[in-house]
Amino acid sequence: MRVLVITPVGKYVGGAERSGYLSVRGMVDAGWHVHAISSGPGDFVEDLKDLGVPVTLTGGKHIVLGKKTLSQRR
Repeated sequence: MRVLVITPVGKYVGGAERSGYLSVRGMVDAGWHVHAISSGPGDFVEDLKDLGVPVTLTGGKHIVLGKKTLSQRR
């Protein structure tokens, strides 16, 4: 299975990122092909890369998906 993970943050800010990491780790362990998109770098992104997950950085504060915008927390 192929999965795209989209996260507006690149670093750990709270439990959502930790939960997301554990979910991605489970997918990778199950043999799924996971790719992530993040608005910026950080320890969360580095942990995903350590799992072998390719990460694309948008380089901005927002990720725009159609009419919705995911904003990066400060």
